Amino acid sequence: MQQIKGLKVELRARMNVKGTPLAISSFNRHETFFSRRFGFRLEDGTDAYSGCVAFGLERWALALAVTLGPKQAFTLAQ
Repeated sequence: MQQIKGLKVELRARMNVKGTPLAISSFNRHETFFSRRFGFRLEDGTDAYSGCVAFGLERWALALAVTLGPKQAFTLAQ
């Protein structure tokens, strides 16, 4: 359903010369899915919209190492 409604967006990094992507972050909109189930409402009584952001630190580290090389990526991390 997320794909059909365009509710999920991913930030992807190219991981090799072929351009194989790896999702390093995702942004998800839940619309009113959780607010209706848990009773979250705005001041005017309408259902609230919610969302979340997720990211994998290990995926960011890998993307930096692949892009910059391990030595440069490690230098940035210090």
